[in-house]
Amino acid sequence: MKRLRHLALVILLLCLIVRPSNGCSPGDPQAIFVHLYGPDASYKAYAAGRLGVILPTFRARHLVIAYDYLNGRPLTPQEQSQAEAAEHAINWQDYRAEPTSEPQPPSPGMHQWIEAHQAAIPGTLNPLTTDRKVPGENYESFTNCLDDAFLNAANTLNARQQAYGKSSPEVLDWIQGQDSVFSNCSNTGSMPDPVPATANLWLKQDRAYQIAAANFYATNYDAALSGFRAIAADHASPWHTIAPYLVARTLIRQTTVGGKPTNDNPDDLNKIKAEQQRLHAGFGTALQQLDAILHDPNLQSTHSATNGLRDFVAARAEPDVQAQRLATRLSSDPHGLDFRHNLIDLTYILTRPTRTLPQGAVKSNPAGLLSFLGTISTPTTPPPPSFYESTPPELPAQTQSRLAIQHTAAQTAYTQWQSTKKPAWLVAALTLAQSSDPFAAELITAAAALPANSPAYTSATYNSLRLKAAAPATRTELLAILPTVERSESRSTINLFAGLLSRTAPTLTDFLKAAPRLPSGSDYEGTIGAPTDIPTPELCGPKLDAAHTPLFDSEAAAILNQRLPLRLLREAAVSDALPPNLRFQLANATLTRAVLLDDPATAAALTPVLVGCQPAMKPWLDRYNAATTPEQRHLQGLFLLMRFPSTEPLVRTGNQRSTGFATYSLLRDNWWAGNTQYIPPPIPAASSTPVPSNPQNLMAVEPEIRFVTPESPNFKPALFFEPIVSASQLPSPSFLTSADSAEAAREVLALQHIPGAADYFSRQALAWVKAHPDDPDNAELLGFATRALRNSSRTSETRELNHQLFLTLQSKYPNSTWAKRYTSWE
Repeated sequence: MKRLRHLALVILLLCLIVRPSNGCSPGDPQAIFVHLYGPDASYKAYAAGRLGVILPTFRARHLVIAYDYLNGRPLTPQEQSQAEAAEHAINWQDYRAEPTSEPQPPSPGMHQWIEAHQAAIPGTLNPLTTDRKVPGENYESFTNCLDDAFLNAANTLNARQQAYGKSSPEVLDWIQGQDSVFSNCSNTGSMPDPVPATANLWLKQDRAYQIAAANFYATNYDAALSGFRAIAADHASPWHTIAPYLVARTLIRQTTVGGKPTNDNPDDLNKIKAEQQRLHAGFGTALQQLDAILHDPNLQSTHSATNGLRDFVAARAEPDVQAQRLATRLSSDPHGLDFRHNLIDLTYILTRPTRTLPQGAVKSNPAGLLSFLGTISTPTTPPPPSFYESTPPELPAQTQSRLAIQHTAAQTAYTQWQSTKKPAWLVAALTLAQSSDPFAAELITAAAALPANSPAYTSATYNSLRLKAAAPATRTELLAILPTVERSESRSTINLFAGLLSRTAPTLTDFLKAAPRLPSGSDYEGTIGAPTDIPTPELCGPKLDAAHTPLFDSEAAAILNQRLPLRLLREAAVSDALPPNLRFQLANATLTRAVLLDDPATAAALTPVLVGCQPAMKPWLDRYNAATTPEQRHLQGLFLLMRFPSTEPLVRTGNQRSTGFATYSLLRDNWWAGNTQYIPPPIPAASSTPVPSNPQNLMAVEPEIRFVTPESPNFKPALFFEPIVSASQLPSPSFLTSADSAEAAREVLALQHIPGAADYFSRQALAWVKAHPDDPDNAELLGFATRALRNSSRTSETRELNHQLFLTLQSKYPNSTWAKRYTSWE
């Protein structure tokens, strides 16, 4: 518990280190512009063939569907429904039902059992539940009693009543026995009583079945196996035919549920290895039982269910062989209801911990589905940086290695397309190709020959335009096709094409017009869903609902934040090319940079734009613009920036500031963070002094957050906590000249030396008071700096600066309003 409490406090403190483009706010869904892992249109539309642009990051199950359509095997209506059902089963987070206070009706089988029981013995049925806790686990459970069990019980009761009478003692005894069976569904209940030796044969046979079933539900698997095997050997029993199948089910349940938990020490390799061996042996035994059933013509009635169970076991016992079997099914003739079953099983195999494709199957069928999945999924971009930058950005050598792997995969796809002429391989080759590849021109020509109604058309067209983005004619093609894309495609696909338009912008104005994006969805604590409908305070212009508010995506934000010099940022902010909310956001960021870099002309030029949106800025801007000396301008600049917590030197990727313009965020999403590096603190041993629970002592376990500069030996290229995006990852738009880029690089280097707002304002205020001890604004300056420090992100130096601010304010200006407000230094 001590360790958990410590970790909880550390996580809380990490929320104080906010990234300018994304506050540490668990309650705010974050806008996303392109769904990387699957389609953003309704899955019904995707399953019906509306593929859009297929990305190499798509999950395997989505690529399976694309593969079928691309190769001229459209899903039947029945298969489309099954594909939707598979998606619902796998991606259940996006399909949660709306919460309701109404009691949920029982499932069909349970409903029939309740009705049959009520009719036989009214008012005696105990409440039924189906889930049971996994033995040895505290939080895991499994569905122990399936709905088929209740349906079978209801049907058997009806049959016994018709044969032996509704109120006969034997039938009533049978009902009591079945009640005992179901008492074990959620907890260890009772066992059915043995019947007397004088009982009818049918009741003896049913009771043997009930006892075996009760042991199964009570997790007494050895006893259940003995019972079902005895029934299988009794050819006179009506349960003789199904008993071998139930032996197999018991073996599987014993393997999956009956093991000993290993979570007491998840790093114990010996325990992990032993558990893996146990699972392999258990599934192997179950597979032998299932194959024996399938080879017995006398058990034909259970073969259909047995085949489904065999697929479940084979996916775990022989995943490589089963993956090839499933891939063949999923890419061959229509097979209706099996599509859901096969898609879920293949997803399980391809997402198991090893996360590797079965290489034997790929080699035996290099043009098949598994080979396609392995090829098109080759990474084409570096992995996203950690939120805390605990891993360094991609190094040049790593970039070269990644591009070389991508080239090899593109060559493989190109070769398969040449030999098969299947559109799936054409799309794979186009997706992976780079403009420098010798076969790129041939791929572009092939893409141009596709008819507009081809399932491959959208992906092929997008990637062919991507490959020739540097050509002037590409922009003309984009402008011609975008209206059609906007009418017929999903938002992710629209945003991908719009991104190409931004990259081909010949002027700053063209870039600004193409930069705004509508979100394709939202990311809420890792769950990807529809665009959020949570409104945010509008910074400027008419209020729009969240899903129709234009925002900057990561590419547009990176260009504006890292590639444009202050001179062009000013030009962009005063133009009318951007919608009002983004224009103000850019003007606000440009003003912050102008003050930090001492560019009064830019601040003066931006004043009409800023005051037109936020009149509260006028007196502070007037004071800054009226300053006659650099020193006074610096002082007034500090006041201007400290007055409004939304001032920050970067435009945001995605969502605007959720707390509006002048409101302080309780999660310290105020001003800006510096180029900080997170160093995890050591976890105290269980015997260490308990972590304090008093919030006043949180700083006692504050993680060390080191401030680094470009001169530091471990500096990672960043601009106010935002990683620097290299030109190899994101080329600059063509309108930027080499002189523009050099000017921007100098300014970015200067900005990299500026610490986070808390430390910057504190240092500047203390330095000013020391140099100007008689300035009448000193108390106000120290007070503003203290307020900013207490409401912004921190580093390891912030505590001492806070202390110095407090001592200076209290010793020099004890009667000031600010000294009376801040009577402690935290």
